[in-house]
Amino acid sequence: DHVITLGRSLIEPFLTYSSRRDLRKKAFDAFSSRGELSEERDNLSIATKILRLRKRQANLMDKKTFAEYQTEDTMAQTPENVMKLLTDVWARAKDAADGEREMMEAFLTKKGETLEGGIQP
Repeated sequence: DHVITLGRSLIEPFLTYSSRRDLRKKAFDAFSSRGELSEERDNLSIATKILRLRKRQANLMDKKTFAEYQTEDTMAQTPENVMKLLTDVWARAKDAADGEREMMEAFLTKKGETLEGGIQP
């Protein structure tokens, strides 16, 4: 038996190279839910305080939002430019991932194998 932690440096190679689909699913589910809220780790009050402080900091710098303040001296310059970039990158990345999935499914079909529900994590 082996144990892996949920750190990215261990989980990514495991998800990439493990031949055990059941264990990949179990590891992926654990990795992707590691930040879910539980009562003993409820940090809502801390997050609310941080957001209020960020709003105050932006107002002190004569900005409407913290995002406006934060992006002013970056290459993006505005929150709108950041969203435009992220939207553009997301669309292209999703198209590429869909293409890879289709190629893997075609490869499996050619080998005579089928996966119920298609390619999954």
